[in-house]
Formats: sequence, structure tokens, C-alpha cells
Amino acid sequence: MTPTELRRRLRARLAAGKIVVAPGIYDSYGARFVAEAGFEAVYMTGNGVSASLLGRPDVGLIDLTLLSQHAHRAAAAVDIPLICDADTGYGNVVNVKRTVEEFEAAGVAAIHIEDQVSPKRCGQLPGARPVIEMAEAVGKIEAAVAAKRDPEFIIIARTDSAESRGLDEAIKRAQAFVKAGASEILVHPRAAVVAADFAGTGLEFADRRARTAGAAEEGAGRYAVLRHACRLEGRRPRRGLPRLPDQLRRHPQQHQGD
Repeated sequence: MTPTELRRRLRARLAAGKIVVAPGIYDSYGARFVAEAGFEAVYMTGNGVSASLLGRPDVGLIDLTLLSQHAHRAAAAVDIPLICDADTGYGNVVNVKRTVEEFEAAGVAAIHIEDQVSPKRCGQLPGARPVIEMAEAVGKIEAAVAAKRDPEFIIIARTDSAESRGLDEAIKRAQAFVKAGASEILVHPRAAVVAADFAGTGLEFADRRARTAGAAEEGAGRYAVLRHACRLEGRRPRRGLPRLPDQLRRHPQQHQGD
């Protein structure tokens, strides 16, 4: 399939209302393993890439050139859509435009851009994650949407504001990102901190279901990509997560050391 066809397929699956499980990987071999296991999409984690290539935590050390080239190799190795972590877009609105161009040229199906200040830090690491002001964050999403050459390329707007500014602020940002043209919305809470706020919502439900399905690392276990901001206010996604393939459940370390 061409990159456009893969992007279109991912769009269709998300529009169908079902949760798409995209296990997290950090290299092409991992991407092949996910594809062979029968998953519909794969997710390249910035934290994993930073750890595997640099041996360092995800605190803004990976740049656009390194990650987009690494993503290109992974995307070329599989015939399923690759979703990729694009951090903060690697700078201001001018840098964000360049970021979209590079990942699109790399054959990636979707990227998520977050509203953390620079240097950012991985959402799984301890410590605060300050965010930029809403107007600046919205401007970066608008720039990303305007930079697309392929209309099927998916821009996921991520907000890390739930922890530092509360759920209401996260909802406001999510709704603003939709108006700015984002294809999907990603709210990134740290469960231990905001569990009470999310109890009973579609986000909490999606996160629990994804973890139960055995999704790997950041790919789905900690994240919930929601089609519309209204789902943050209690509307639950449909059931129907795929089961973890038998070969992963029975032989989780089958290929290690080969």
C-alpha cells in the first residue's frame, strides 16, 4: 500500500468508532513483529527511541532529523499505518511546518504534537510537565494542519494540561484543537494523579480496556486517542478491542536473542 492508502485506512478505522490498538515500538524490527502479530497499526514511542538510540530518557534530546529518519525506516518495513510521537513539533510554528513535511515524506500515517514547554519530558517520567499557553498551542496545530500536502495525513493534537491545570482546561484545549483542524485528540493524563477526575468517562474506560487488551508500552496502554472532544465528557467508545494474538500471549520472548 502507498502511504496515502495507509493513512486513509487508519482514518476509516478511527471513524468507525472502535479503539485501534497500536503497540509501541522503537525500531523497524519491533514494527515487523507488531505487523506479523496481526495488529492494525503500530506506534513509535519517542521515549523508546531515545532510550534505544541514545541510552537516555525522553527529555527533548531526540531531534526532528533523527526521529523522522528512524520513523521512515520503520514505516518502510511494514504494511500497516505507523503513528509517531513528534514531541512538541520541535519548536515554534515554523518548525512545526517542517516537522509535518518530514514525517509525511517519511511515510508516517499520523503524528501527535503536544503542548508541553521545551525542553519537554516524557509523560511517564516523574515530575511536572508545564504546558504553553492555549493560544500558542492552537497556533501550532493550525500550522501543522496547513503544512499537510496529503489531506489524508493525520494530525493528532495532544495536551498534557490535565495534570498541571486540571481536566476542565484539558477539555477546553481539546475542543480548541478540533476547531483548529486536528484530526484526532490525545489527552495525556498520569492515571495516579487525575484518576478521580476521569472516573466514569470515556477516557478512563478506553485506558482500562486498552491495558486489559495487553497493548504494549505507550502505544495504547497509557494513551487514549479520542475522535471528538465530547468523548472526554462521558461518552464511551464502542466495545470490540481485538484480543492479544496467541503467539504474543504464549511466547512473549519468542524472538529475543535471535
